[in-house]
Amino acid sequence: LALKYRLPAKLEDDLEVISTVDAVRGASVIISQIIMRGQQPLTEGRVTAAFLSPEGRPRRQPADWAARFTAIMNGETFPC
Repeated sequence: LALKYRLPAKLEDDLEVISTVDAVRGASVIISQIIMRGQQPLTEGRVTAAFLSPEGRPRRQPADWAARFTAIMNGETFPC
């Protein structure tokens, strides 16, 4: 997880969280997020989510998960 805080938000602020999938790998996915207040970026983040076995070792993510993350990355829509 990597975060860059640019500006604080206030309790009454309307915020928008924008998430994009940057990469889909065998055992992980990289997702970027930005939190906006209007046209102002407040926080930017990048998350690497890894799929692990019960023993804590990397394992291949399920094919349907990879397909959905890939579809999101490519701007495609799919039924839930």
